[in-house]
Amino acid sequence: MIYFESLIRALGPPPESPLGPKPQDGTELDARLREAQRLTGLLEAVPAFSFVRLGDMDLGLLLAAQDGVCEPEKTFGRTDTTTGTSAQGCLGIGSAHARRLRQALESADYVDFHQRLWPVGLLLPQLKLARPAHLHGNSSAQTSYLLLTWLEREFKGYCERHRTGFCGAEAEVLNYLHDKEAFHEAATGVWPRSGHQFFHQPRDNGSNLDANLDVIKADLVQFIRETGIDTLFLSLGGAAKILCHELAAEEGIRCIDFGAMLRALCYLGSDGNRAARSTHSPFYHRLPFDLVMDAVEAAYPALPPEDLLAKAHAQLILELQKKEIGWTSASQEYDFGPENRRIFQQGHRAYVRRYRKLLDRNAATRLERKRFLHFCGKHRLTFEGRIFYSVFVLKSILSQLACNFRNQATS
Repeated sequence: MIYFESLIRALGPPPESPLGPKPQDGTELDARLREAQRLTGLLEAVPAFSFVRLGDMDLGLLLAAQDGVCEPEKTFGRTDTTTGTSAQGCLGIGSAHARRLRQALESADYVDFHQRLWPVGLLLPQLKLARPAHLHGNSSAQTSYLLLTWLEREFKGYCERHRTGFCGAEAEVLNYLHDKEAFHEAATGVWPRSGHQFFHQPRDNGSNLDANLDVIKADLVQFIRETGIDTLFLSLGGAAKILCHELAAEEGIRCIDFGAMLRALCYLGSDGNRAARSTHSPFYHRLPFDLVMDAVEAAYPALPPEDLLAKAHAQLILELQKKEIGWTSASQEYDFGPENRRIFQQGHRAYVRRYRKLLDRNAATRLERKRFLHFCGKHRLTFEGRIFYSVFVLKSILSQLACNFRNQATS
C-alpha cells in the first residue's frame, strides 16, 4: 500500500465524498438503471458468468506489480488495531497474487472499473490491461460503481429466480438474520422472501487470504457442488475477483464480486473479520442495535471482549453516518441530524445494558472505552462523553501552558 499511497499523495487532497452524490433523476440515473438491467440480462443469458470490480486497493496492487514494486499482504492496507472509532480496510492479498488478479480483470465477463470513485478514475489510465473487445464492462464513469444500483433495483428479483450462495466474512451474520422476521421486515425492499439462499463462512473468517486462497477456493467448490447453487455472491477483498473469474469458468456458475454489499445487507458498521469501523458503508435499510449485535455474537462467539466492544462502538457510529438508499458514504461522512441522533441514543441505551460489564474488563477494553467516550464528547452525543472530553481538553490546555512555561524558563 505504501507505493499506492505515494501515487495518491501526488494527486492532492481527496474530495470530501470520494464517490460524489447519488444521481436522483435525469439522464445519469436512467443510464445507471439501463446498465443494471443489462447486467441482469447478461447474467441470465448464460449459466457461467463472472462479474468483478476494480477497487482502489486492487488498482494499487496492480500498479505496484506493474512497476516492479513488491507489496506483501501484511503491509498492503493491512492493520490489526482494535478501534471501533477509526476506519480500517484491507485488500487481503499481496504481490504473490497480483498476476492472478490481473488475469481475472483481463478475462472476466464483466468488469466495473469504478472510474467514478476517487482516486481510481484518475489513476486508471496508468494501468495497462489487455481485455478482448467481446467482453463486457461499464460504458462510462457515470455507470460505474454499478453494484450499488443493481442491488437496489435488480438483486431481489434475481435472487427470487435463482439458487444463490453467499460467502464472506459476514456470511454467518446474514445467515442468522435470514431467520429473523424483524430482518425481513426491515430489508423487504432488497431481500427476497422466496428463492433458495445458502451461506458459507470462509476459513479464518476471510483473514489470511495470501496463505488460504486456494484452500478457500477448494472449500467453495465443495459448497457449490453440495448446494447446487447457480449464483455465488462472494465478498472476499481482492481474492473475490480472482475466485469469481476462476470458479465461473471451472464450475460453470455465475459469480459476482459482491464487496461491501454483504455487509450492507447485514447493516454492519464493521467488517466481519475486523474489530474496527469499515471504510465506507452502502445503505439500504437500518436494523436495531440489539438484533445486529445478537447476530455478531452468534457468528463470532470467540471474540475477545475488546473486539466485541469495538464492534459495538462501530455499530453505534454507523447510525451517525450519512445515508442515501442505494448509495455508499465514506467513514468520515457524518450526518448528526435529529433522526440519526435519536436512533444513536436508542442503540446507546441497549449498548450500556449489554456491554457495561466489558468496559473495565482489561487494559484493552478501557482504552477502547476512552476512544469511544472521546468521540461521543467531541460530537456532544452523551453526557458521560461530554465530561470525558471536557477533562481531556482541560488537560491538553494545562499541558500546553506547562510546556510554554518551561520553554520561557529555559530561554
